Amino acid sequence: MRLIVPSVFLLVAVVAMWMATAGRTARSTAANVALVASVVAVLSLTLAPGYAADKDLELVPLGEIVDALTPPFEPLLAEVVLNVVLFVPFGAALALRRVSVGRTVLAAVALSATVELAQLLVVSGRTTSVDDVLLNTAGAWIGHAALWARTTR
Repeated sequence: MRLIVPSVFLLVAVVAMWMATAGRTARSTAANVALVASVVAVLSLTLAPGYAADKDLELVPLGEIVDALTPPFEPLLAEVVLNVVLFVPFGAALALRRVSVGRTVLAAVALSATVELAQLLVVSGRTTSVDDVLLNTAGAWIGHAALWARTTR
């Protein structure tokens, strides 16, 4: 499971480099593969049962983020960073498909909110959090921004 996100990062990077020399149909197919891989990674990592005894609901915006930036940093800061990193390939894949940044942000909000709702209603041992939606969306925006200049040439 730990190799899913790095593998998807590698896949998106390889696809981005390959698309520079590929024909139009091949570029479209490669971008679609990168997008599907990023969504599968998000779903497989976020919809697996957690280790907590029961579910938790965090509805205070920025609460977990502020806590993560307040000493001691270790557990929450890592979680904040991972929530951002998880959605970077998703945003990058959307940039490869030439989706606008606005639509990328909307897609990230929709996917993240759907995951959080599923965690609340279906998945055991997970925390449902408004901050996760914010962090996931930021990750998608970062991934999109990282590849947008490359894809608009």
